[in-house]
Amino acid sequence: MMNDINIGVKIAVKRREKGVTQEELAGFLGVSKAAVSKWESGQSYPDITLLPVLATYFNMTVDDLLGYAPQMTKDDVQRMYARLSRAFAETPFDDAYTQCREYSKKYYSCWNVQLQIGILLVNHSPLARERMKAIFEEAIHMFERITRECDDPGIAQQALFLQSYCYLALNQPVNAIDLLDAMEEPLMSRRPLLAKAYQMKGDVNKARSLLQGYIYSSLIGILGVLPDFMGLYMDDPAKADEGFDKITAMGGVFELEDMHPALYITAYLAAAQVYTMQGRSEEALDMLEKFVRLLGAPGVFPLKLHGNAFFDSLDEFLDSLDLGVYPPRSDEVIKQSAKDSVLLSPVFVSLKENPRFIRLTEKLNNI
Repeated sequence: MMNDINIGVKIAVKRREKGVTQEELAGFLGVSKAAVSKWESGQSYPDITLLPVLATYFNMTVDDLLGYAPQMTKDDVQRMYARLSRAFAETPFDDAYTQCREYSKKYYSCWNVQLQIGILLVNHSPLARERMKAIFEEAIHMFERITRECDDPGIAQQALFLQSYCYLALNQPVNAIDLLDAMEEPLMSRRPLLAKAYQMKGDVNKARSLLQGYIYSSLIGILGVLPDFMGLYMDDPAKADEGFDKITAMGGVFELEDMHPALYITAYLAAAQVYTMQGRSEEALDMLEKFVRLLGAPGVFPLKLHGNAFFDSLDEFLDSLDLGVYPPRSDEVIKQSAKDSVLLSPVFVSLKENPRFIRLTEKLNNI
């Protein structure tokens, strides 16, 4: 990616800062004045053997001289992710995929970039259609390299978890079990104890932020497993209902539908699928009513994580998340995927002649 190498501009700027002419710089390096002029105008580049000499002359690193940064800051990574997520929503899959490959190649040793590129591919793999399996396999190779070479245990742990997710998506549960069984998981979160320490120190605001973040993330984790819970009790309708009622009621106490509507959109859809497969059409349609209502409710989109009157010290926790307050897929992709999960799903074929279902599909098409 030669267009990203700005050595000519750097040489010109540093030369002027140093107060030397092109001729003087050329004399120091043992090249012609014309050569220096071509470097600064971008017509050519210095010989590779001159790079350390130039860097030393200007008291900078070779990377700085090249205008190349092998690492990205967290804010840069978030902006990159948002930009590529929009690309998947607004351009053909191959165009966005090519951009991902370019970032992956350029920042080959920036593990957070590698992790987020892998997450992008996983989250947008359905857009690849018949190549979805190949996309998951590519993501697995990325996550494998991260776990093998990255010295940041947090990033390596995330990569291992995501690798397991990919194996499940490829219907390879044994590989996922082998990885997950080997993972070390702390028995307790550090946040409650850390909050207590900050409280004792007198930093009450920090303590509140930590404890609210702990409560919020715990609730989100519980709500996030609701679809799997209901799926496990397909043969036990009473247990599936009890799980749905208890978990969503707990979230309702904290007003999580408003704070994290995507979780509830997924939960209502999962319940509708389970009830349909159990032959409980009216209950399924009740859940689809809630699903459509929330998906089309004003103010839900654009999706953005936020606090509320109870979670009034959550900003620091949300800002600490890798992707910040925005979802891993664009709003457009999330909406279309949610609509397709009803309109194109074979699960709901038995409902297609039902008047309520017909009205719901009409509403979905207009969202």
